[in-house]
Amino acid sequence: MTGPDFVGVGAPRSGTSWLYEVLSRHPALWLPPVKELIAAGAVIALGTDHNPGTSGITSMSVVVAMAVAVFKLSVERALIAATVGGALSVSRSDRGAVAPSMLADLVLWDADHEGAFAWAYGLRPLRVWRGGAQVLS
Repeated sequence: MTGPDFVGVGAPRSGTSWLYEVLSRHPALWLPPVKELIAAGAVIALGTDHNPGTSGITSMSVVVAMAVAVFKLSVERALIAATVGGALSVSRSDRGAVAPSMLADLVLWDADHEGAFAWAYGLRPLRVWRGGAQVLS
């Protein structure tokens, strides 16, 4: 496909990202069609994707809050996407939930209830357990 509305994958054009150039012409491409994916039965996964240059977010509570605000997910659906969805996205059916025979790292958040993820960006973890051992208190 060629033409004025398509920029092929390859070297960035001088001084700008080819992806930004495409997205700036097609604002609808900025956000994935989350509601349609859910309706089609797709697994939705949330993660920080922390990496240099494209995503400086390291807080899962911010990611959950953004999913509620931007994609209009319910807090429950966003938390499922951050736990079960994340595990399934990397083919790990043995984690993502607190249940017998499941592997889990756990975080106790500084929140009165799960709804706090919708409006309290950057909740702080109170305690963290990895592999059954408490690592943050």
